[in-house]
Amino acid sequence: MNRLILNTSNGAYYQFNASNSLEQIAFPDEADIKDIFIVDHTVNIVSVVMPLKQDKQIEKALPFALEESISSDLEDTYIKYIGKKSDKAYAFIASKNLIGQFSKNDKIASVSYLPAFLPQTENGVTVVIIADTAMIHINKYMSFSIPVSMLEYSLASLTQDDESLKCIGICELTPNKKGEVDDLLLAQLQNLHLEITQLNPYAILDAINKVDTKKSTLLSGEFKRVQKKNTAKLNKFNGIVGLFISLLVITFLTAQIYKSQTDNKTTAIQAASVEFYKKLFPNEVVRERLMKRQFNDYIKSSSGSGQNKAAFTELLATTAKEVKTFKNIQFNSIKYSDKNHLLELSLTCSSVNELDQLKQKLSAKGLKVDIASANQSGGMVKGVIKVQSNG
Repeated sequence: MNRLILNTSNGAYYQFNASNSLEQIAFPDEADIKDIFIVDHTVNIVSVVMPLKQDKQIEKALPFALEESISSDLEDTYIKYIGKKSDKAYAFIASKNLIGQFSKNDKIASVSYLPAFLPQTENGVTVVIIADTAMIHINKYMSFSIPVSMLEYSLASLTQDDESLKCIGICELTPNKKGEVDDLLLAQLQNLHLEITQLNPYAILDAINKVDTKKSTLLSGEFKRVQKKNTAKLNKFNGIVGLFISLLVITFLTAQIYKSQTDNKTTAIQAASVEFYKKLFPNEVVRERLMKRQFNDYIKSSSGSGQNKAAFTELLATTAKEVKTFKNIQFNSIKYSDKNHLLELSLTCSSVNELDQLKQKLSAKGLKVDIASANQSGGMVKGVIKVQSNG
């Protein structure tokens, strides 16, 4: 088996033996590559309120949103987005120094956080103890590790906050324990007045074997492993690659000849466009970059209805009034669609929460509002919101 359990706080590695019992081992020197499962609190799961919906946008906004809720410096913190539930986004966090050490070891293929992948206990929590560490699993987004000495207090706090938790599934994997939990600890947990069930160690082993380490690994982002190319196999295709490059060069030269011919036509068309522009706007300075927009404005002013203009003016006035109540929000650009009566605002603000607050205010005015994007840039957030009349 190539899956090892690691407590990074004391550097102890564990592995299941043939009888499904956990035993402590030294990190193997064999050539086969290992998947590592961390049990202690050097990895944590954190959450933050997140108004964005798209995963790509959430991943970009997460570091900025989490900055005030984590104790470590953002520059030194590794963050991996897990998913979103209700209005909260969840992520693994760890020290970049820790993840960097694993990424430098060629014998390690993946690093995962074991508490997040323990088996689920229906209507309760799963507790797995290894030596002095207790792993607690509630659901996909709620798992953590604590010292065993704090287990009773932590479970009491959990069950007090969530009355749906009715039972505890518990197993001790400490070497030589054979899955059995100390009578003294069981007596302490019985004070919580919850149903206690002792889990079979095989259930934990089965859960570990089912983890898709390619998805769960913390070796992602800047620590993502790059597979080395097999140059011996590539040499077989050198002749084909050479032929492909030759065809590519011929195609490029042909395209250049065609481009030279079409450039002359393009120049003539551009000259005619400038002359036509001068006839429409005799008092305007010709700026080729603005010609297309000026043509469109000219057409709209000739055919647009007064009703559309009034709708735009009212929508912009209402929106601008609410934006002004925020000191840190500034306009970058404004777009308006007559067809959809849709106002699109590009804004700069100090946080994603500020965008969400603006959305709430505009919604309270009876408008339909959607945060299209929010990207961190330096110490600010650049966002786009879309506003429509609700009716």
